[in-house]
Amino acid sequence: MRYKPFVYLLIIASLIACSNQKASTDKIKELETKLYAKSDAAFSKETANELIQEYVAFADANKKDSLSPAFLYNAAQIAMGMNLSKQAIGIFKRVYEEYPNYDKASTCLFLQGFVYETQENDNAKAQKMYQEFISKYPNHILIDDAKFSLENLDKSDEEIIREFEQRIANNKDSI
Repeated sequence: MRYKPFVYLLIIASLIACSNQKASTDKIKELETKLYAKSDAAFSKETANELIQEYVAFADANKKDSLSPAFLYNAAQIAMGMNLSKQAIGIFKRVYEEYPNYDKASTCLFLQGFVYETQENDNAKAQKMYQEFISKYPNHILIDDAKFSLENLDKSDEEIIREFEQRIANNKDSI
């Protein structure tokens, strides 16, 4: 009978944790609705930042919850969309490393390369991410995108367009 107080404390702690988790997901739903509402209101950076913080806080507090990797992925997507590249890369990396069985973990590796390439202009790190992605996920839906990006890392948009136009012209000549 000495364990009764301990058991009661465990039950109370569990109920509080469930209550906190529910409050957190309710806050996330509220912020998502506010951020993605179809209205004439301008995009709110404050709401987006708050939503990123709520997603990350939920994942920090509920590491084993099945919602955690999805919330982190959403947070990284928002950060990427806001050109918060370092934050986006860090969160994509976290999903990839901490949730390797999450269905978008491989996409998170690709997106690290994409952000390094397009927002950080760090071709060396982008190349590393794309090469790792290509070697680990040769049948992934984004494999062609990764190969294209890797082949064109050091080329300007104009060079890529000229090469594309040249290929079209060569194909017409061979018909």
